[in-house]
Amino acid sequence: LGIGKMIEEVNSLKAEGNLHYESGNWEKAKEYYNKALKACPSEDKVTLAALLKNMAAVSLKLEDYVSAENQASQALECAPNDPKALYRRSTARSCLNKYSEALADAKRALHYEPNNKAIVKQFQDLNIIIQKNAEKLSSTEAKLQDMLKICFSVEANVENRIQALHNIMVLVGFNDGARLFTECGGLARLMKLIDDESNTDLLLAAFRVLTELATSEERLGFLLKVADSKTIVYLLNCSDDRCCQAAVVLVQRCFNTLAAMDFQKQKLPDEIVVERNKVKIVGFLFELKRILVDPTVSAMGRDCAIQLLSKILPHRVGGLPKGWSLEFVQNDGLDRLMTVGCSIPERALVPVTYETRDYLALCLTNIYDDMLSDKNRSIYTDRMEKFIQTKREKITDGVKIEICSLFTTLLGGPVDVAFQFVAKPEFTQLLLEMAASDDQLNQSVAVEAIMHTVSKRDRCSVFLAQGKSVLKKLFNSSNDVVRVKALVGLCKISSSGGNDISMRPTGELSMLRLANICKKYLLENKSIDICRWAAEGLAYLTLDADVKEWLVSDVNLIRRLVAFAKQAGQLCVFGVSTILVNLTNTYDKKEPEPELIELAKFAKHHIPVANPKDSDEYVKNRIELLVNEGAVSACVALSNTESERCREFLASDSQSGVHGGIAGGPRRHFQMSTPSQPSHITRHVDASFTHSVHSIQYNNYSGSKSPYRTPSCSLHIK
Repeated sequence: LGIGKMIEEVNSLKAEGNLHYESGNWEKAKEYYNKALKACPSEDKVTLAALLKNMAAVSLKLEDYVSAENQASQALECAPNDPKALYRRSTARSCLNKYSEALADAKRALHYEPNNKAIVKQFQDLNIIIQKNAEKLSSTEAKLQDMLKICFSVEANVENRIQALHNIMVLVGFNDGARLFTECGGLARLMKLIDDESNTDLLLAAFRVLTELATSEERLGFLLKVADSKTIVYLLNCSDDRCCQAAVVLVQRCFNTLAAMDFQKQKLPDEIVVERNKVKIVGFLFELKRILVDPTVSAMGRDCAIQLLSKILPHRVGGLPKGWSLEFVQNDGLDRLMTVGCSIPERALVPVTYETRDYLALCLTNIYDDMLSDKNRSIYTDRMEKFIQTKREKITDGVKIEICSLFTTLLGGPVDVAFQFVAKPEFTQLLLEMAASDDQLNQSVAVEAIMHTVSKRDRCSVFLAQGKSVLKKLFNSSNDVVRVKALVGLCKISSSGGNDISMRPTGELSMLRLANICKKYLLENKSIDICRWAAEGLAYLTLDADVKEWLVSDVNLIRRLVAFAKQAGQLCVFGVSTILVNLTNTYDKKEPEPELIELAKFAKHHIPVANPKDSDEYVKNRIELLVNEGAVSACVALSNTESERCREFLASDSQSGVHGGIAGGPRRHFQMSTPSQPSHITRHVDASFTHSVHSIQYNNYSGSKSPYRTPSCSLHIK
């Protein structure tokens, strides 16, 4: 297009945006102004300034004050000293409690338009606010000194110290209060308290103060003057779970502020803000990378660092802008994650837990999925291949365990990458050698890798052929851990036909025979680790409807699974949640088109045969029985997981007649619906709404005979 045509298009889009703005349709106005900005030639500074001012006005209406401030600042770059841009930036800064900066903007705007009543009023109002704040600050300083005395006094009552910290948290929520707290040495003393204190409740209160400081760029600046990114990130290195989670919230808040993003509010990062804070963001990421391979860091702290990277890096799930995950891969970040993947609790290069592998698999998957081009995916795979090749150069028994452990992690994460290596003959030989070893640790690591490999019938036929005999041999091991892992592998092979009744194996791999062995482990063994594996084996077998009916007929086994979910929590999330999903048929299942079935018959292709025990009547009976035995409480115990697949809540409350057993279900549904998965939101809201509608008939006002009912919860859904 020529310049004239481009200007004409921009003016048309701008006019359309103005119409929507005048009619109060802010979102539509924003959409058209954005289109106009993209179409506007970069050399047309006047039009750019006008559009950016309009965008700032829309952002003010939408109460997105950070964006309004940035847009007004960009407008001033195009048209310095524009009074309208100054006024709008002043308004945005006032709403962000940046009163001094807002007053400076209002003063400049007043210089250019001294008779503008709106600017005059803004200037007067800001003067009054700043004067009142100065008066408050003088009295606040005395109060702050009193609070600091209580807070840092070892002789003071713990409850009083915690209350003093809560008061300080409120104070530092304002820029002037944060400045005062920092200048009087309170922040430095607070960091020392965190280093020296052992009382968990007091530490949590201190973490809340730091998190409040990290909520805005200016206040975060005060924090970073006293505590650098290393000090903040290394707060993850603690042994108490609650303190560790508080540190996670703090580090996540730092990233949210530096990138102007918020996953929970579906707010994507602002690239201008990210560029402005690039050095600080790189500093935080460097420290998170360092913590991965630091042997002095606790296993819990390492798990938290992996979880943070899993959320912060991938743009696809609401993390940093595109390109950051690729830089992480290229700058040895992927190598460090793989170093953690080489560790197991029994033989750790760095301290890890049994949950570390799951967190790591999710992180590796999220980063791989963020490699949006073949070139980027190739870089990811090449880095991994180089890492593995370096390991293989000096092969020892210990290195074999490390490589095998890494492949097991990959098979639970980016499967496409894993099978590029797993299908190679040298890896097959390595596994078979380790499985044949007399060393029980070698056997345990090998059987777990084989167990993950044999689940893909179409991608690793070599292991399906050889793995079965190896698993049978290892199932006769004297070590219970080796035996139960081999059992899970056999369960995977047995269930590889899915719910196709015609593909069920018989004999020693009979599903019911294997299910009874899993049951024995669950009912008779008290080891959480062994029960976890037994539950996972049962999860694969419950694809078969006969096993489903067998399981629900055993009340003791159901109660044991519910109790185990409450006891083990995150450790058994895959096994127990999959069993419940399979029993209730709440997995996604597409019905084949009749024409495709006829075509398959004509081509003599195999057509899956459904089990009649998977009909709606059987499913309804199973759901009612599960709810009556407390299955929903098991779901709640398992629901605090990062895995999107496992967060699909058991939809048993879609059946009428069972709602009395699921009090609190709707609330948990809403907590589990995540912005990154719209289909999950639909599912959770739908189930919550169904529960609420059915609850209406039970919630009469006490003593009332009126037909009026009150629902158990109200829904506000766009």
